[in-house]
Amino acid sequence: VLVVDPDPTTVFAIKRVLQRDLNCQVVDTDCGLDALERLSRERFSFVVFGLDSPTIGGEEFLRTRTMGDFAHVILNLNEFIYLR
Repeated sequence: VLVVDPDPTTVFAIKRVLQRDLNCQVVDTDCGLDALERLSRERFSFVVFGLDSPTIGGEEFLRTRTMGDFAHVILNLNEFIYLR
């Protein structure tokens, strides 16, 4: 799972649930551009992306990627919006 969010508290909470409760391997970054770079060289089953990421927002991220590039995207904005 790739978690992208500029807020360290949000990243910590999401990672904790994913790792402890769901036993997922998690990679995180606070930068949307870094996320795009990672996605160009690594494969992730899920991407959790903060809509308010400073370098590239969640909506722009979705426009730059095709949904076939990864299995699922979850946009994070106070509550989860799940896209498949």
